Amino acid sequence: MEPTASKSRSRPDQVEFAFEKGDAPAAAMGGDGQLASPTENGLGSNVPSATAGSMQAPAQVLTADDRQAVPWLRTLERVIFVLICLQLGLMLVVLPWKSVWSTNVFLADFPALRPILENYFVRGLVTGLGVVDLWLGIAEAGRPNPKTK
Repeated sequence: MEPTASKSRSRPDQVEFAFEKGDAPAAAMGGDGQLASPTENGLGSNVPSATAGSMQAPAQVLTADDRQAVPWLRTLERVIFVLICLQLGLMLVVLPWKSVWSTNVFLADFPALRPILENYFVRGLVTGLGVVDLWLGIAEAGRPNPKTK
């Protein structure tokens, strides 16, 4: 049984939970099956401690509305991923060969980086990363939608 919040509170920021016998976490239980006091579990507060495996995560149940929303969200995620990949890839392909690559505020603050970033091998490396990013975006756009169950 799920714990229920008590309606009576001594302070507005305090929530008390009522468990039936056998429902409380194992670490918070005393030897007689009753909830242990805060000092018995070593926390010094009114929060019962929990050990690994003593509490189970609630099972996720998909309703009919959730099953219809999931493919829509997957499609939206794919569209956003493709757009980001294409934009970033295009920027990485073009930007190293423009004048803004060698004349910017970042290089003015760190003049030691100028010879490294103006090296044609570094520009080619950045362009290659852009090509890979473009390829990722195009491959994801061309991939068929996964079948939903």
